[in-house]
Amino acid sequence: MIHKIGEYEIKLTLENSYHRGSHDNVTLFDHQYIFGEGQPTVQIGIAIYKNDVRLRGALIAGTEGTTCIHEKSQVVNEDGIAICCSNLVFKLSLPSLKLLWVTEADRITCFEIFEINDDYIIHGEISISRLASNGQLIWQKIGKDIFATIDGVSDDFKIENNIILATDFEGNRYRFNLDGEEIFVK
Repeated sequence: MIHKIGEYEIKLTLENSYHRGSHDNVTLFDHQYIFGEGQPTVQIGIAIYKNDVRLRGALIAGTEGTTCIHEKSQVVNEDGIAICCSNLVFKLSLPSLKLLWVTEADRITCFEIFEINDDYIIHGEISISRLASNGQLIWQKIGKDIFATIDGVSDDFKIENNIILATDFEGNRYRFNLDGEEIFVK
């Protein structure tokens, strides 16, 4: 996945074959931000380019559930990159790729991130969370089952008109406002 911010290109790649300390790694990283115990379950490379020249790179990794790189797994803007990786959300500065903060936003894995009013809404496997722009947890909600559907339909989680709509694995539907209060439909 590639993002263009001003004069920079930001490239995201899965780096699950990367081994810390190995001389056989194809890619080298200026920064490595690896959190958790044991072997990482997901490793994401972030590289900054200017005029097709690689300026620097960072590797982020976590040791819980896996996260894929897709259009809703990161938010990139002039303020930096906020990205889901494992059960964590990382925020790195641009273009330096310095770690600004890392927050555990779910116990298992984080699927999606959305920027709302300078904060972030995180669609996790077992929770929906709101993080402040500094990474502090504002609120977190857990459903009766995981926030994913058996068929993986694209509308199992969305935000419309400042309402968070989610469906869990059992088919239960949830509606939350941006303050994390559940809205019950009569």
